[in-house]
Amino acid sequence: VALPALLAASALAAPEGHAVPKLPGWDQDLFSRVFAGYISAGNDTQDGVEYVMYEHYMFIESEGNPQEDPLVIWTNGGPGASSFFGLFVELGPYMLSDASLQTEAYNSTGVPTLFRNDYAWTKAANILILNSPPPVGFSYCDPAGPAARGTSCGSW
Repeated sequence: VALPALLAASALAAPEGHAVPKLPGWDQDLFSRVFAGYISAGNDTQDGVEYVMYEHYMFIESEGNPQEDPLVIWTNGGPGASSFFGLFVELGPYMLSDASLQTEAYNSTGVPTLFRNDYAWTKAANILILNSPPPVGFSYCDPAGPAARGTSCGSW
């Protein structure tokens, strides 16, 4: 119970330095405020090596009333499944699909085009996406750092 409350408080009080002013593949104003960054996820020791864990989050404010609407905490599971899959294919306000690779914008920039998800959960709730456990998605552990592979947190 304490972890979800801590994560929710962290996201709702996200520093302005974590604000995401625009998204690649989306050339319009965002539907609501978006934040992304890292939160501490504790320490773990494996084979005599102490790892400091960091989870990557993305917080999308509700398009309705962010102060009153509920908070949904979403993880796709892991290790190995980034929660960005759920965000950009299932429940978020911006969608990726096969059509994202068939637009004129994609052909000229190589950046997949985002589309509006008419069924986005952000129409009624704030969404906190967590890539958990490290090293899923952009989450990572020190001392290896963000290595973009599943070995920065020791052997699983």
